[in-house]
Amino acid sequence: MNDFIWSLPIEKCGDTELDWTIKNLSANFQKLYGCTINLLQVQNFDFNDKSDSNVDLATLCTNLIEYFFLKINTIWELCYQIYLKLCDPKKTSKRSKHEYLEIEFDNYRRSTGREITLDWYEPINAVRNRIAHGGFSIKSFLSDDFLLFQVYNRDLDEQIVDKLGYVVHDKPLVYVDLYTTFYTTKTHQYIQEFLAFVINRMGNVGSTDEGLDILDRELRNSGKALYYGYEEIFISTAQQLGKRGFRSRAC
Repeated sequence: MNDFIWSLPIEKCGDTELDWTIKNLSANFQKLYGCTINLLQVQNFDFNDKSDSNVDLATLCTNLIEYFFLKINTIWELCYQIYLKLCDPKKTSKRSKHEYLEIEFDNYRRSTGREITLDWYEPINAVRNRIAHGGFSIKSFLSDDFLLFQVYNRDLDEQIVDKLGYVVHDKPLVYVDLYTTFYTTKTHQYIQEFLAFVINRMGNVGSTDEGLDILDRELRNSGKALYYGYEEIFISTAQQLGKRGFRSRAC
């Protein structure tokens, strides 16, 4: 976000609506990260004492998972709003936002060699849409060692079948901690890739230190790192992706 702001043309920096959207994007990612951390805390710190807990962990898990899907959708929409604000695309067809962006992304990939897709987001968006309109149901489970969940439709068909390391081997269940950590990471990557795409569409190559005096250079660098907390537990959980399923198969 810091590099993106430094890449904006000077005339855009006084746009209060744009400023609010950028701050809102950052705030919503913090909420997404916080939601994941809360689930990891329950998984790692509270789960062993579930018999003595006054909190219904399964209900808490279900509520946080639904919130998780909604936050990713909000982040995607905020990215798109920034694109509309800065790039002013002239849409002359009846294509959806997703279809239009895929064309733009394809042109961007061919001209820059940089990768950006919506493949990761499409299954998230499908679940989010049906949660919002009552078409899918989310149910959480407490196993001996992990929080698990599943998403199914009215015909009880499983909606999360992608096995990237977060699905329980031979069971239609998903590890809550691995799934949320994986897609929080994917969302963070998409924000970085999308903002780089917007900068490119504006005709800018990105932010540099060239031409900055010592004070401005220090101000720019001071905003490059932001710590949300509990990074260690987040990173250690991310490193488990793919390993749990392998251990299950080995057993």
